[in-house]
Amino acid sequence: MLDMKQLILTLLLALPLAHAQSLTFRGDARHSGTYQTSGPETLQGVKWKFQTGGPVRSTPAVTADALYFGSNDGTFYAVKRDSGELLWKHQTTAPINSSATVQDGKVYFGGHDGYLYALDQQTGQPIWKLQLDAEQIYPYDEWDFFSSSPVIENGILYIGSDMGAVYAVDAATGTEVWKSQLPAKSPMRSTPTVVGDQLIVAGYDKNFYSLDRKTGEVQWTRIIFNIGQSTASTDGKNFFVGLRGSTSAQGIDLKNGESLWVFPDSPSWVPSSPAYDQGMVYIGGSDSHNLYAIKADTGAKVWAYNTDGYLFSSPAVTPSMVFTGSYDNTVYGVDRSTGQLKWKFTTGDHVVSSPVPFGNELYIGSDDGFLYALH
Repeated sequence: MLDMKQLILTLLLALPLAHAQSLTFRGDARHSGTYQTSGPETLQGVKWKFQTGGPVRSTPAVTADALYFGSNDGTFYAVKRDSGELLWKHQTTAPINSSATVQDGKVYFGGHDGYLYALDQQTGQPIWKLQLDAEQIYPYDEWDFFSSSPVIENGILYIGSDMGAVYAVDAATGTEVWKSQLPAKSPMRSTPTVVGDQLIVAGYDKNFYSLDRKTGEVQWTRIIFNIGQSTASTDGKNFFVGLRGSTSAQGIDLKNGESLWVFPDSPSWVPSSPAYDQGMVYIGGSDSHNLYAIKADTGAKVWAYNTDGYLFSSPAVTPSMVFTGSYDNTVYGVDRSTGQLKWKFTTGDHVVSSPVPFGNELYIGSDDGFLYALH
């Protein structure tokens, strides 16, 4: 039996690993995009890369042992984290741009075939699948890169659908708990953000919605006049989001949907999903090609780093770095405090997938069909 000192040491050694894992899109149910790990502060190169049959736009879920992600080839993959060796794969009938959630031995993801899937984490064997929409709208247009991803809270999965509905699903059984059909039957590409008993979602119908997490009842609606493709990040009082078709990122009050500030990024969309940490928001613009650091209370710019392409990728933030991908085929690592470039790496095609750091490594997909492990 371990004595108390040994037990404390064991727990302390396990803490960094537990915090480093990213078991859902943007790292947590609030979609902070913030990771308590380092990522590569300097770049040695490619540790490994895994080839799929199509663009990799989903963001991998990362555990101590494996990465779980989908590809536009319609296949969902599990690979070893240390080597990129294939563990298992599961074939569907449509592209998979949804990012996975891992919990309690199961892997959950959505597909453009209209189904929500639950697979066994170790074997990839199907546990259940639930049809969300019989009718699909994909692609909506040439910039329709993503789909809503499942997020889990207290054993319930929440996900948006192609026909503008939000579903609550029992994670153990795949049974629908409730369905909230929003007024316009247009795609919902954002992932629901969980804040207590509240869900925040954005739709292609140019509205933000606050839903009661337990019932699906709409609490308030905010007209944004622009497509909501970005997934919101929150500090618990306000939420932060980018708008596609608009020249702004915004800070919005969670209680009533009132705008707190607007950050202009003219002439540009802001389709990237923001990261939030310690009073700062990090987000990318498309036509401006800029990665921004913005004060969360005022919307004031702290710094901007200019890439050579659109930023549909959503930034990942560590204590010292910000990582993102760009339409210029490149992955960037910049200093979190100053916005100065630390390193960059060029892939074979556009990078719209979002990065995930783990230890001194970074995992990200590319439209060239590879998932990369950089170190």
